[in-house]
Amino acid sequence: MTNITILGSGHMARALAVTMLRANNPVQILGR
Repeated sequence: MTNITILGSGHMARALAVTMLRANNPVQILGR
């Protein structure tokens, strides 16, 4: 996790957030 944060510096963090949101609210992603 630490390596991903350093490499991502933002992009990876956003991708992880999107993935988490997808798992929690897949309908929200479709609406977007």
